[in-house]
Amino acid sequence: MTAKFKIGVVGAGNMGAGIAQKMAQEGLKVTLVDVTKEQVARGLSLINRTLHEGMERGILTKRQIEETLGRIHATESYEALKEADLVVEAVFENIDVKGVVFKKLDAICDEKTIL
Repeated sequence: MTAKFKIGVVGAGNMGAGIAQKMAQEGLKVTLVDVTKEQVARGLSLINRTLHEGMERGILTKRQIEETLGRIHATESYEALKEADLVVEAVFENIDVKGVVFKKLDAICDEKTIL
């Protein structure tokens, strides 16, 4: 499958990391964004751990893990979402934080982007 669509996920916690992982497993290019390098690294660590658990259970191969990880770009820069076709918001449940996230996305993303 070709990674034709560009997907963004804002929030690298459990939910955001899981969404990014599943989309990447399905062949989509994913940009995972969070506010600090530490949170981005934590999200990648969650994804890595889950994928390797899948390999230990015989669900995934090493090659599938490498391909999945290769489709995920993780960053603390919202600018990386500029070309996204779809952005999924997965930040914690705080209306003020969500409002800030959507204002940033609205200013950065193309009008074709689905938020």
